[in-house]
Amino acid sequence: MANDGGVWVKLEDAGSSAPAGAAVINDAASNYDNKDAGVTIDGKTYDIYTFTTATTTRSMFLTDEARARITDEDLLMAVATTELPADFTGDLVELFDEKYRNQLRNAFEITPAADPGLSLTVDTPGLVDLLVIGGGGGGSTSVGGVYNGGGGGGGGFLEEMDCYLPEGNVPVVVAAAARQMTTGNYSRVGPYVAYGGGRGGNSQSGGGSDGASGGGNMRAMADQGNDGSVGVGWPGGGGGAGTAASQYTGGDGKESLITGTPVSYAAGGNGLGSGENGDPNTGNGGYGGAAGTEGNKGGSGIVIVRVEI
Repeated sequence: MANDGGVWVKLEDAGSSAPAGAAVINDAASNYDNKDAGVTIDGKTYDIYTFTTATTTRSMFLTDEARARITDEDLLMAVATTELPADFTGDLVELFDEKYRNQLRNAFEITPAADPGLSLTVDTPGLVDLLVIGGGGGGSTSVGGVYNGGGGGGGGFLEEMDCYLPEGNVPVVVAAAARQMTTGNYSRVGPYVAYGGGRGGNSQSGGGSDGASGGGNMRAMADQGNDGSVGVGWPGGGGGAGTAASQYTGGDGKESLITGTPVSYAAGGNGLGSGENGDPNTGNGGYGGAAGTEGNKGGSGIVIVRVEI
């Protein structure tokens, strides 16, 4: 794709003005976490830039003391599924139904937003290879039943060769880990976006609950993930980048060879499990919570840019 007066257009529409060679990256002006220089893969030599530090939004969480004393499952569900508006400055209890407010006084702690300012500065526009992995979805919290927390979907998997990057500063975003019961965050390089995995479903009966799709919120995004399974008597698994979920087992991740070493990303979370968070920088979905337990966090994303030299 090319940047035409601030509007992204497809590379094939950019005509002869779009260079066919590799982009030239300005190391000093870029902000990345790691660079592997001069890596030979299939007879070609590359510099490989890896971005792993996540951008986080301002968020609210229950304090440890509040978690210990609050046993109302409906209230815990309300907290798990309520997002903190970015510009909200009032008392956090105002975000909840009046019947909960007394229980929630002084119950929250705030995690401030953090932006590492990741970027890639392109001195000469041209082509790069990209791997962009969105954040895995959070597993569902178990309430009111047995093993009824659905697994979170794996993050979106976007791997493209010969992607055009224009001259200048190209912003990079790495998806932060999603807490339980929340949709995964997106990762991006300029206009190339990998969506977050869906959050695990939840049932307040003893029956099964649905697993989430990978690479999207309600259903799998085209070419970025697969569907979660429908819980019928069991908690559904989350869809993965490689395969759809099967009953309570999350779908498989998908393998990338962009660094020359095979690594699997964006697996779906199982429909039940204790302490099975998605690993950092994998985009794996979080497992659903077992009876009486919270769901598990989705794994943060990752961005890898490979430039031929």
